[in-house]
Amino acid sequence: MYDIHNSTLQRVETAGKPPSGRSAHGSAAIEEHLYVFGGYGSQATLNDQNLYSLNTKSKHWVTIPNTTDSFPQPRYHMSMFSVDDKLYLFGGANNKDRKACQDLHEFSVKTHCWKELSKDHKDYEFTPRAG
Repeated sequence: MYDIHNSTLQRVETAGKPPSGRSAHGSAAIEEHLYVFGGYGSQATLNDQNLYSLNTKSKHWVTIPNTTDSFPQPRYHMSMFSVDDKLYLFGGANNKDRKACQDLHEFSVKTHCWKELSKDHKDYEFTPRAG
């Protein structure tokens, strides 16, 4: 954990099963929870379809499994942000052919359900983005 007042970095011990080491993942916070999705592992794109949550107060990791058909495909270099009690995930590079994605997904932290929003806007084509 980084202390902005003292400019020091300290390792924090956590409980639960943390996500595997990764880079180019998406992350966002809602209240005391930090959420992590996707990314690139040491050898390849991570193929898991789990969302991970760290409670920053209890320091406990939880895996939130795929529960809906509209779960985002594995990806890296995506944008992820939060608004109120929802997470939003856009773009990134997919695991299949490494092309930029153009889908937009919403995750409700209350219901633990994903919804693909880009399907609801067929009259507007999102521009693929990654990086």
